Amino acid sequence: MGMRIGEERLGLGAMHIDGGGLVGIVKGFFSGSTSCGDGGRVAVHSTFENHWLNSSDGQSLCALINGDLGWLMYLRYEGDSGFSSRNPDYDGPPDAEIEYVLDNGQHDFYPASWAIPVTVVRQGLEHFRQKNEKPPFVVWNED
Repeated sequence: MGMRIGEERLGLGAMHIDGGGLVGIVKGFFSGSTSCGDGGRVAVHSTFENHWLNSSDGQSLCALINGDLGWLMYLRYEGDSGFSSRNPDYDGPPDAEIEYVLDNGQHDFYPASWAIPVTVVRQGLEHFRQKNEKPPFVVWNED
């Protein structure tokens, strides 16, 4: 099984509860991550969110967020296989995954290469609210 953020993996990372929430320490694998001076590790503070936006014409945009990262899924209509975000700057392990928690408490893991900065996720949500279209500034993969 690959590296998972938010789940303990000996030698790959550690997980602990830290007053303000879940904190995962994972050896640096996000492009552009800043070093904390401890061997290239990056602390990812996990704050889970998920958002579903639905338009009157059947389009939907879903955002799953874990701390400073998240991913988007765009559906053109109900039953559509849709599109999911991609991070063209990701250069970490191909099997690395990030944990997300759904409203129902279910924990899902998705590829780290799908994760984009939460600021872009929030801009994407706002774009969809205002323009009722797939955010054009996100790199998409047709699923």
